[in-house]
Amino acid sequence: MSNTISNPVLIKTLPMVTIAKSTVTLKSYGDLFYEMPRIGREVEKLGIECSVPDYCYIEYLEQGYHEENIKVNICQAIQKTKAKSDIISYEDKNEQLAACIYHKGSYAKFPESYQAILKYIEDNNYKICGNIREVYIDGVWNKNSEDEWLSEIEIPVKK
Repeated sequence: MSNTISNPVLIKTLPMVTIAKSTVTLKSYGDLFYEMPRIGREVEKLGIECSVPDYCYIEYLEQGYHEENIKVNICQAIQKTKAKSDIISYEDKNEQLAACIYHKGSYAKFPESYQAILKYIEDNNYKICGNIREVYIDGVWNKNSEDEWLSEIEIPVKK
């Protein structure tokens, strides 16, 4: 398995996208395993076409780490908006500069990747200027082993 700390931090521009989103408060991080598929089913039910390449992420709505009552937007980049529902709304996201790091493996090891990216931001005189995103590229839905899970942490920054 790849060591997350050896993954470089990249500064890149996040794309301008339209997202379908649902704002939820998670009792714990484990709730994502239930909430993300629920939101995915709602997007499918509404006939919303996802963007290609796929861009699905959560966006933390509060600063700092929380063990419980974690307020997030569950977001899916889409081709165009459709009808709203009780749990889906839409938002246009502008391009944004971000510090990014790939995280390979279990979500339990996310703190290591967060430590590396936050240290990079501080050491390189960047300032955090937006909500942190976690992008889930490969996971339980398409990989048999946690060692194969791939995520990206994206933190909007400015100099």
